[in-house]
Amino acid sequence: MGSLTSFARLPARRRSLFIRSAMLIAAFRACLWVVPFSRTQRLATRLSSGSARRRSSAPEVAWAVGLAERRLPVGNCLSRALAAQVLLARSGHQADIRIGVAREDDGRFLAHAWVESGGDVLVGGTELERYQAATGPGRIV
Repeated sequence: MGSLTSFARLPARRRSLFIRSAMLIAAFRACLWVVPFSRTQRLATRLSSGSARRRSSAPEVAWAVGLAERRLPVGNCLSRALAAQVLLARSGHQADIRIGVAREDDGRFLAHAWVESGGDVLVGGTELERYQAATGPGRIV
């Protein structure tokens, strides 16, 4: 009950941003299960072109995506990155999705996606030193 009370005490703007973040993460996760990444990427691009009624700061978007990740762990790093990119772009911020790969000691490959905006890592910034960027600078989405 404490989490629900804490949520209710948030300003309406932050509650709305959290809900939009959680919905986008869940939708992108579902898309990634069903359709190829290229189609999901096109969807994210279309969603990014709209404008938000209220502009959110980049740290506010990072907060909302992080909270959704902790409270509703339905997504993965790529679905969270796509959601953050859409929310950032709709608020007028440059947002670059980066994808990196790493190899485990047993030979398995790992992949990780994160979002950079204004030179700062906003979403997915844990253990980045382990990953070799698979793409050069520029927007994935």
